[in-house]
Amino acid sequence: MHESRPTIGVLTPFTGGFYYGAILAGIHATARQRGIATVAIHTTGLDLFWPHEEGAQPLSLDAIDGWIAVNEFDSFHFTSRIVASGKPLVYLSERRAGLPCCSVLPDNAGGARAATRHLIEHGHQRIAFAGF
Repeated sequence: MHESRPTIGVLTPFTGGFYYGAILAGIHATARQRGIATVAIHTTGLDLFWPHEEGAQPLSLDAIDGWIAVNEFDSFHFTSRIVASGKPLVYLSERRAGLPCCSVLPDNAGGARAATRHLIEHGHQRIAFAGF
């Protein structure tokens, strides 16, 4: 008999690029080390592709054991179904109001301070940040 392994679903607005691609690679590598499968779902436009009718079962909800929602994921209809199913949901880099789930948040302010301190220690005086 083949024993199935746990599966983590990752909800992310993009599945590639230096930021989202790196996050997915880290989740996948850590899960693989523990014998856990991962499924990444590109969520941009997700609400356009699955119905909101009562009883509809989007994206194989029963096949996933737990979910990670990467920042900027916003689909209350889908996440409310995850929560209602009793499956764990963790938001990464965002705190989502109105849902009983956990969040893992970065220390952006501490990182910016450390980077600035490093530049100052190396003699740089004209320091700027360009980004979001």
